[in-house]
Amino acid sequence: MNSFLFIWLKRFSLKNLFHMENAVSLLGLALAVMCLAITMTVMSSYETTLRKSLISHTGHINLIRVDGKKASFSDIKPYVKEMKVLPFISAEALALSDGELSGVLIEGLPLDRVDQVLNLRSRVTEGSLMEKPFQAVIGKKLAHRFNLQINSSFYLAVPNDAHLPQLKKLQVAGIADLGQYDFNSRYIAVSLNSAKELLNTSELTGFRLLLNSEKHLDSHLKQLREHLSASYLVQDWKYIHKNLFEAIQMEKVIIFIVLLILIIAAGFNMSNQMLLQVLKRFHDIGILKAMGARPAIIVQMFLIRTAIVSILGIMLGFLTAVAVCYGLFGFYNVWGYLIPSDVYQLNQIILDFRGWDFLSIFVFSILICLFSSWIPIRKALKLSPCEGLRFN
Repeated sequence: MNSFLFIWLKRFSLKNLFHMENAVSLLGLALAVMCLAITMTVMSSYETTLRKSLISHTGHINLIRVDGKKASFSDIKPYVKEMKVLPFISAEALALSDGELSGVLIEGLPLDRVDQVLNLRSRVTEGSLMEKPFQAVIGKKLAHRFNLQINSSFYLAVPNDAHLPQLKKLQVAGIADLGQYDFNSRYIAVSLNSAKELLNTSELTGFRLLLNSEKHLDSHLKQLREHLSASYLVQDWKYIHKNLFEAIQMEKVIIFIVLLILIIAAGFNMSNQMLLQVLKRFHDIGILKAMGARPAIIVQMFLIRTAIVSILGIMLGFLTAVAVCYGLFGFYNVWGYLIPSDVYQLNQIILDFRGWDFLSIFVFSILICLFSSWIPIRKALKLSPCEGLRFN
């Protein structure tokens, strides 16, 4: 058995591996794998970047008081010892400046702890954090829409118990790039004391919690819900944005299936090339059968050849995909230039190669290529030694 395989690999596979027919099959498979790998990497990178952006802005878990009582740190202290805690006040409001009007989210944050959870200071691209009363940090899209600069002023219409909202004047202390279009276009951060005066309240909306490791998120979430569900709405970032990430996962599956058609086409191309090889090697196959080669040996010979060409094509496709991805997103991030951030919510994406994506592509590609080789293998198996020996 081993001698037949050695003869086949030496004479028919390795020797003719890089002939024109095989090169076409290999390059076609590599191109199909490259397209699928690039697409999956872009989708995974988008998902990872969006997840990091949301966590950096909202934390891992949100606790919002829902029973009408005052939110207090003493209520949650026994259950958040391993977490970083940020109290906040938030409300919807209207921002006005030079005839422009926009709905915004105003959020009051304690300045001494804001960087522990949200890391807001590092996101300020112009100016600084709000250090004085009634100063604010606003998203860069909102600043551009209102034509606001550092130390510029604008008005905030906040709801109150009266029929008409109150107008409050705020000064721009900083302009931030929050990494997501929705935040950049409607987010306003002020100090916690300023938010209490602006919103005419002394009560906290709730707390944002940041874990040291996301691995323990489910266990902490379960504990918080067991002890605080009667008083607080306990939500993790996954639940808050559940529909968004489910849609992303569904899109990934659909795109994977659609682009898998390219690999199927490459597999049929490989099958056609192998069928030509079978026709060219009728005489040699007949000699092997006359020497006593069993059908299982013939099958192994063709499967090994298919596997060699397939693995080389897949590896070439992977290497090309990695190079293209690094070129587009590693050295020159074209996300903000080619894809509108108001549609995809992000200004740029962080490159993220996932082993599971590449493993899935590898497994499906190998299976498709091996399955496509069955037609030429079947043709070779039907050949009788006498027919092969007289074939010219």
